Amino acid sequence: MIRNYDSRWLAILVGFLILAASACQFTNPTAAPVTSPPTPDLFAGQYTVSGTNPDGSTYTGRLSIQKTQSGYQLTWSIGDLLYTGTGTVVGDLLSATWRGADGEGQIDYTRDDQGVLSGTWTVAGQEKPGQETLTPER
Repeated sequence: MIRNYDSRWLAILVGFLILAASACQFTNPTAAPVTSPPTPDLFAGQYTVSGTNPDGSTYTGRLSIQKTQSGYQLTWSIGDLLYTGTGTVVGDLLSATWRGADGEGQIDYTRDDQGVLSGTWTVAGQEKPGQETLTPER
């Protein structure tokens, strides 16, 4: 059996349904998007350097590692000497090439749970490697 309803009630019902559907799609344009906190960079920062040259002599200094768009910029200050390099990270390995007044080479650092980086470096033209440990300055 079909009942005749007043068209005004039908119009109100349809309008209410449209309003309810629109409200479900509404988003607050002033609400901040939900995001997770940024992941801290595990390598960028200031470090105290202690190392051993291939001949067994030791050295100390400082190192600054800065994040760039394509990787990392490294700047070592060892005594009166300045070395610069660029690096990339894969997992917990920071691999960098470096250059200074007395040569150029490669270094690979691994990071431990305390943030200490340990690396083995080479100088172009030499067979024996050097060792270096970086302790984060806090």
